[in-house]
Amino acid sequence: MKKMRRTVWPVLAVLLALSLLFSSVAYAAPLAIQVEASNSQVYNYDYTALGSSQALANHFRNAFSWAFANGKKVAIDDTAGVRVDFESTFDHGGYAGAVEAVKNGQVPPAGPLAPTHNVIVDNNGNVVEQPANAVSVNVDPASVSLTVGETKQLTVTTDPADAAVTYTSDNTAVAEVDATGKITAKAAGSATITVTAKKDGLADGTATVAVTVSEAAGLQVVSVSAINLNQIQVVFNKEVDKTSAETLANYVLNNGTINAALNNAAWTETPKATLQDDGKTVVITLDTDTDATYQTLQNQIEATLIISNVKSKDGFETITSTTKKITCVDITVPSVVGVSMEGNKVIIVKFSEPVKGDEAINAANYRIDGVSLSSYGVGAISYDAEKAEVRIPLTTALPDKTYKLTASVNNAIEDLVGLKVLATDKDFTVKADTTAATVSAVEVAADNSYVKIKFTKALDPVAYVVGDPVIIDGIPIFNAGTTTIAKSVENGVLKLQAAGAGTDYAKIVAAGAHAVNVKQDATNYLVDAFGVKVATSFITYTIAADTTKPVVSKVTVQTGATSTEVKFSEAVDTASAQNRFNYVIKDAQNNAVTISSAVIKAGTTDTVVLTHTALAAGTYSVAIQNVKDLAGNVMDVYNTSLVVADTVAPTVTEVKYSTANNAIYVYYSEAMNTSTTTDQANYLYNDSALPAGTTITALSNAAVKITLPVTTPVTAGTRFAVSSNVTDLAGNKMAGFGYSTTLTNPLADNLALAAGTTVNVTDKQTVVLTLDKELKALQASDFTYSTDNGSNWTAFTQQNASYVNQNGKAVVTLKVGSPTWETDGKVLGNTVKVRANQTVEYTFETTAVDDTKLTATALGGASGIAVTDKIAPALASTDPITTVDSDSNGKIDQIKVVFTEAMDGNYLSATTFAVSGYTVTGAALDKTDATNKTVLISIAEGTNPDSDATPNVTRVGVMKDANGNEFTGLTTATAAADKASPVIVSATKVDATHIQLTTSEAVSKNTLTNGTGFTVKDSATTPANFDVSAAAFSGNTITLTVADTSSATAPLKVTYAAQNDQNEDAAGNDLAAVTDLVVE
Repeated sequence: MKKMRRTVWPVLAVLLALSLLFSSVAYAAPLAIQVEASNSQVYNYDYTALGSSQALANHFRNAFSWAFANGKKVAIDDTAGVRVDFESTFDHGGYAGAVEAVKNGQVPPAGPLAPTHNVIVDNNGNVVEQPANAVSVNVDPASVSLTVGETKQLTVTTDPADAAVTYTSDNTAVAEVDATGKITAKAAGSATITVTAKKDGLADGTATVAVTVSEAAGLQVVSVSAINLNQIQVVFNKEVDKTSAETLANYVLNNGTINAALNNAAWTETPKATLQDDGKTVVITLDTDTDATYQTLQNQIEATLIISNVKSKDGFETITSTTKKITCVDITVPSVVGVSMEGNKVIIVKFSEPVKGDEAINAANYRIDGVSLSSYGVGAISYDAEKAEVRIPLTTALPDKTYKLTASVNNAIEDLVGLKVLATDKDFTVKADTTAATVSAVEVAADNSYVKIKFTKALDPVAYVVGDPVIIDGIPIFNAGTTTIAKSVENGVLKLQAAGAGTDYAKIVAAGAHAVNVKQDATNYLVDAFGVKVATSFITYTIAADTTKPVVSKVTVQTGATSTEVKFSEAVDTASAQNRFNYVIKDAQNNAVTISSAVIKAGTTDTVVLTHTALAAGTYSVAIQNVKDLAGNVMDVYNTSLVVADTVAPTVTEVKYSTANNAIYVYYSEAMNTSTTTDQANYLYNDSALPAGTTITALSNAAVKITLPVTTPVTAGTRFAVSSNVTDLAGNKMAGFGYSTTLTNPLADNLALAAGTTVNVTDKQTVVLTLDKELKALQASDFTYSTDNGSNWTAFTQQNASYVNQNGKAVVTLKVGSPTWETDGKVLGNTVKVRANQTVEYTFETTAVDDTKLTATALGGASGIAVTDKIAPALASTDPITTVDSDSNGKIDQIKVVFTEAMDGNYLSATTFAVSGYTVTGAALDKTDATNKTVLISIAEGTNPDSDATPNVTRVGVMKDANGNEFTGLTTATAAADKASPVIVSATKVDATHIQLTTSEAVSKNTLTNGTGFTVKDSATTPANFDVSAAAFSGNTITLTVADTSSATAPLKVTYAAQNDQNEDAAGNDLAAVTDLVVE
């Protein structure tokens, strides 16, 4: 039998069919029909119990007749075994299937027609329950709360288990769901995910999941995806700052910056990051140039992008380092999606994705009406990889009409995967536009690197200017004398940039309001792309003052570890950026690395290259300060760390032999993998493998002792070799084929200071030195010191001596009983010296792991070695921080800080210190102090007298002494002592015999009982003097009692000669002298 087909048939046709069919069939008396709208049912019956479909039809005749007559619908459900072929049985036609329910029909008799399944329907024929034959669906979780960018995987179980499951979202703008049931939160709001399960023969099962999406608490990356192999799209959850979003150093691709290929090779294809119009999306185009080399993502691989340092638009948030994986698959054939005309000379071709730049700009790959571009005259074709757009400038205007452009002639243009753009014909129309354009907008780059002036129509790409039609702030832009502004037309827009030294460009990008005047007369005008002169017009633009401090974006050690690149967030001031003292690199032992130069990298304005001594493997700290941007904003102190990998091959530094011990001693240049240095297979003696019975002992991780059996005596002149399979701790093998030598150096006492190291003082009583071998015993009296330039020497004592073995060397610490030298390592100007004990017939007991000992010549012999100052400078013990009123006007303007030793002024600036309540304007060594121990912090004077102020001082920048040791103090606020003298700031005449003086702070007198020190006179040519008989002190006023001044013929003046320890402020500072202060 055929499976019945479900259709809705017309009621009249069905009635006619039933009437014809049943007119000769016998059936039982009509069934009484009872209409119960709240419990309407339809029953399915197994047709095998009836014997034929005809019998079934007969059995239901009355129910059918009633239903049709009353406009109801009837269905014989085929899901439980009923198969009725209406086309063959009811051959009078009119319908070919059945519908959903028997409405309000009486339950047929029982017996052979026992029901096997039922469906509850409402009075409108809608199914409201299918308990026995619908797919069961269960989804977990039933509700989901996400923040924008988050995902959630739904888990769905069905019965039967093989039901097909689909997912839909009623609000894809808020939450999307993929074919696997993974929900992605797109925007704040709510959505409902509907899960539908289907199985043939069963009704569909459904379940819903309520989704609530909220904005993330902070700036986050919502998604990262590969648009194609040349472009990566990064989407943030909120608008971001354009400058940081477009800084390539903030994106790291597969552990190399975006400027490096996946294998970290040099990237030469000028990648670019561009913030899109929505303010949230950044598109990184990896290859933007038009040469014939391409560096893009690899097809069908998974890449990793790390995003960091991008700021929110308001600047209050910075994204935490975020790692996202990218699946790179590009199998889409590129195409030409459009051709348009800019004016009547520039053809614009738009591709569906970025293509190979060198092919895109090849004029041979385009034709107009089947003719090569050369027939029309073509200029320099340009290609914008970000837009996948080609601009073809023609040298002559095209007449008005419709043309056909063929792009990718002979399928010659490919995308960066190598998929070809099929040759495509596109129509474009040229139609004259004689409307005069006007200036419409001005765009200034965030870093002021360009000014773009836009018009209501595009400018002619070549012949766009006659004379001198553009004036900005009175500067004639096209005047022959304006040579420091470069002019060009880019995509129909006038673009201005700096050209060489000069101030003109700086003026038009200075903070403030600017005016652009475009004029048009017989000899001065701009020309648009249709050859029409641009109308006289005017526009203004405003550049906000740059108050944003530059920050360090990235610090990278370069190959060879002799230079380091520092990249800033914006262009930086040359003088401060190239001051090498603004950069400090220190190793793990806090030793400063010598930086010889700091130079702005060629072709950049935001990257500085530091040249320094080679960095060995290890971790280094970096501090950067005082660098300014072009607006003069000074950066905050920046601290970070660098890890330098060990890529240096180890070497053998020395081989010794001992006939007494029948042993060979091998010394390496660094800490080694002892499993390789103690492997007998890595050595040859007398051009043969080491004999049986040989033992190898690791004396340290940088030295081994090879003891041969007595049957193989160690003798001078025998060849000895070390295999290149010996490795250091980083796994680096010895270079070449290893090391070979002839035994010529017998083992002897030669323990000495390690090469390249110094004898250091680390505090006022401690000496630290490094010996060239690890120790097994230390005798303090082997070492002596002198504080009087070698006249007298004192041995160190055993209880104050210790050592630590490190990587083949020994770090020895020797202390004297109490602080003896100053922080500069000197005593009364004499630098401390250290030497090995020079006592005649002295026996040394300091012993290395190879049993060699210290000798009298080890540390400079009899002369000794002058210590190197490694002591951090300290504040002077008495009044180290004091206030200064340098111009004696009652307002402090400096803070004096005194140290225990000479300081390096190169590290001092306005950002080295903070002074509470004041603006620091600078810091420098006090030129009046020949010892260079005094630093003067300059501060902006306050509005009111404040000579009694004691502001807190904090160090926020890096400071070093003259020997390069960093000052680590003043990290917490410390009050300055009041050392500023009170000052008489004004004088007012009260009456003929009284003058009131106002001081910068409260002053009191000690023993003076009259007006000692004060004189009053007038300012006549021959001054008249008026005796001061008394001075009354009250707070910050002094009232002078003077002789009657009525006879004065000119303004009165007051002079005060300072009195030692008499008229003082609360801190004991004497009232400052004043001369000829005019009385008001």
